Amino acid sequence: MNKRWQLICGIIIFVIAFWLKYLPLYIISYLILGYDIFIKAFNNIKKKEFFDENTLMIIATVGAFIINENIEAVLVIMLYQIGETLSDYALDNSKEKIASLMDLRGDFARLIKDDKEKKVSPSKVKVGDIILVKPGEVVPLDGICLDDDISLDTKSLTGEARPLVVKINDEVLSGSVVVSKPLRIRVTKDGDNSTVSKIVKFMKNAEENKTKTESFITRFSHIYTPVVCLLALLIFLIPTLLGYNYVDFLYKALIFLVISCPCALVISVPLSFFSGIGRCSREGILVKNTTVLEKASKISKIYYDKTGTLTTGEFNIASIVPSKGVSISLLKELVTAGELYSNHPLSKILSFSDAKVKKSDVTSLEEIAGIGVKCQYKKKELVVGRDVNNHNISAVGTVVSVNYDHKEMGYIVISDNLKDTSKEAVDELNSFLIEQTMLTGDREKYAMKIAKELNINYRASLLPVDKAEIVKKSLTNNDVVAFVGDGINDAPALVTSDIGISMGGIGSDMAMEASDVILMHDDLRDINKFIRISKYTNIKIRQNIVFALSFKILILLLGLIIDLPIYLAIFADVGVMLLTILNSLLVFKKNFN
Repeated sequence: MNKRWQLICGIIIFVIAFWLKYLPLYIISYLILGYDIFIKAFNNIKKKEFFDENTLMIIATVGAFIINENIEAVLVIMLYQIGETLSDYALDNSKEKIASLMDLRGDFARLIKDDKEKKVSPSKVKVGDIILVKPGEVVPLDGICLDDDISLDTKSLTGEARPLVVKINDEVLSGSVVVSKPLRIRVTKDGDNSTVSKIVKFMKNAEENKTKTESFITRFSHIYTPVVCLLALLIFLIPTLLGYNYVDFLYKALIFLVISCPCALVISVPLSFFSGIGRCSREGILVKNTTVLEKASKISKIYYDKTGTLTTGEFNIASIVPSKGVSISLLKELVTAGELYSNHPLSKILSFSDAKVKKSDVTSLEEIAGIGVKCQYKKKELVVGRDVNNHNISAVGTVVSVNYDHKEMGYIVISDNLKDTSKEAVDELNSFLIEQTMLTGDREKYAMKIAKELNINYRASLLPVDKAEIVKKSLTNNDVVAFVGDGINDAPALVTSDIGISMGGIGSDMAMEASDVILMHDDLRDINKFIRISKYTNIKIRQNIVFALSFKILILLLGLIIDLPIYLAIFADVGVMLLTILNSLLVFKKNFN
């Protein structure tokens, strides 16, 4: 039966039973509301797990029926199911489709044998075989490059937009996309051991490990339930052995069980998590799992991807530096002319709308892989591309030199700038004494400059599996490790970490599916807010636990000393439950800005 209809039907029959004061209807309502609790308890007993919240619910409610407290028996189950429903509603386990989203793997391989090309499944290619990958196609298997000056788009692997130029004997990784011209590869790893296959395996294994966490209530009940049952047994046995009327103390033991039923805890704990998740959602922070909200308060290490996470992920002009005697407008004109017919990914960035260039003035265009563009512009040689003049520039980014008529005309720096909020976010997190490290596929010198600006640690020239390995080695029983990323290449590290955090606005579908937390505003400062909400939520949970248990102990002691009417104990217990609920809802009112 659907949980919602289970609650509706059970509550309706309970109301009718209350109106008619008819015991069979109370029992029917009880069975409708609690049948799944009996099933869970039975299954746990088969696993030799005798003490959990389900067992305590059954013992307490059956005891309530025995002492003719029918309303209390049904209410206990009803409140428990409401709490469980709220907890279930807060959970969103949508990561099972992660592997199906992987589109980095080539669907086929062009196997070259006896100078003939044949399309085959990558699984049929052996180590040592030669395959051909044409422009626009995905490299299906890892191997060694057999051609010179081949441009590869490796953004899916490294997260970097800058094309990688490989030469003969360079390593080529599966998942790369050929940009410039056909590429021949001598395969070095079969399909099961290729880079992309390892990424998929990493994600599957990490995901399976993370979904085995027990709920808070279950962990708590492993201690609470046997203690309560033992005390109830002692309340009955000790006076009976001393010669007192066993009927009176059986009644007291049953009352003890009913009063000790943790209604306030059962509903306030999941409601606190639900309130925390709801508050996060209001702030543009989507949390997929209540366990994540519980652990976030203990984050001690955060690893960041660089491109698109700490930086904007969009390359732009950082500076335009003309040589002495050369105007900025002339430098723009020359760069635009050089990039007019180029297919290079950066050509759009290097085309200036205010530069007046006639297409007829650009002739003899030649793209030189790994170097740049050479052409004739107004019948003079123009070269735009790699910084062949070796400028000593401190700015972070790619330097594009411009030479015209064999003279240096200046250079342009293209950079992926830090987000405006990155420095502030990192500084805020320092107040929590969190160790912060940047993991990037970018080159050492660029990574070092970004890290220095933010005053954090860094590791450079990393592949997705490298990032995941670093995160995995950091995982301990005492430390909670978070990883923040935005691209497909970040998915392995996101699912390997204790808490994966992705960008919702610019992040890939893969990253969002692989993560536990999504920042819809793409603002790293929301991590600080997320941690503060987590800490406050956990404080409310601890307050509820201490208050509820303290009050219950007080009522239980009074019940042993004096003949406390059970309806007063139940009334007091409901009052405690309402107070804990109100305390849980304070998460919505707190100012976290």
